Amino acid sequence: MLSINSKSNKAEIKAAYQEAILRVAELEAMQANKVLSLDDYRQDFNRRLQLHDVEFAFAVRDAMNGFNKAADFLGNAKKATVELFPINR
Repeated sequence: MLSINSKSNKAEIKAAYQEAILRVAELEAMQANKVLSLDDYRQDFNRRLQLHDVEFAFAVRDAMNGFNKAADFLGNAKKATVELFPINR
């Protein structure tokens, strides 16, 4: 790609503009072709599967953190109850 600065010539600017117009037309033509190939579906499936794997790992981590916090809370509650209401035998 051509970089445009204050020292660029008019011809270079014009050439860069024409190049940009051609690229935009190329992208619009690609967008107009909306037929999906089997490879498109495969890539989409793999992308979604990767995202699902990350989300599942986060869900497992959150469940483990919740379980650990609940276990700590219940352990501390039992200890506090025994200290507040001791049973002498």
